[in-house]
Amino acid sequence: MLTTDTTDNLRNVPSTVIEMLPCAITGNHKPGNSPQYEEFEMGQYQNKVAEAKQNDLVWLLSRYFQRLKPPEAVRAIPSWSAYNPLICDSTNENEHHLDQSHALPVINAPAHEWRTLVTTLERLSQLNSFVCPQDPGKVIVTMDMDLYKRAVKLEYLDEQYSGKWLLCPGAFHMVLCSLRCLGKTVEHSGLDQAWSKDLYSTVTVSQIINGNHHNRAIEAHELILEVFFQLWFKSFLEEKPAVFEALMGSLERLALACE
Repeated sequence: MLTTDTTDNLRNVPSTVIEMLPCAITGNHKPGNSPQYEEFEMGQYQNKVAEAKQNDLVWLLSRYFQRLKPPEAVRAIPSWSAYNPLICDSTNENEHHLDQSHALPVINAPAHEWRTLVTTLERLSQLNSFVCPQDPGKVIVTMDMDLYKRAVKLEYLDEQYSGKWLLCPGAFHMVLCSLRCLGKTVEHSGLDQAWSKDLYSTVTVSQIINGNHHNRAIEAHELILEVFFQLWFKSFLEEKPAVFEALMGSLERLALACE
């Protein structure tokens, strides 16, 4: 029977569903050293970055030429978020793997406590070994940012947890961190004042800069990118008019493909 009183539901979960493992760590310690990632190198994914930049450039060019046409002749180029799925390579269906989601037993304990984190990670490791007995490897665990910042300390506070898991923040929280970094480059630049004057309230602008409002931040930064690109590309075409004719045919075919 479903009820809205989740407190009673959690309180009634039997303690024997998951046996809590011991953990000697207490309090809120700060590790004496920082994580080391010896296998990571700057630029090792440069080909992916170059491909993403090329796709973004094509999108920006298409949006620019779209605005030069009269409304009745415009073939709509989708937004950046809708455009990206259209350009994904779907020629090899074997390369795409569907995730399978399964519910795990509920642990009747606060998520931030050390025992809860250790129990969860150890049980996931056991599950990984059960599913892949020949080559279990390390289990990859994604967490929200608050839990990640706590769990990542485990191997530096107790050696028995060293190298047992691959922990990383969830994709959403990584995007928020990126938006926060991007927002700091906009703060006090004058662009934030333009936002608050014509587009967003002062509170919303503050949320965009601090990376606290995902949808608005994506929208605002996309808008800035398009505006600056159009100003730059207009001046570029005035110096090199031949480029205009060379690009029109290709971008027209792209617009047809996006329909």
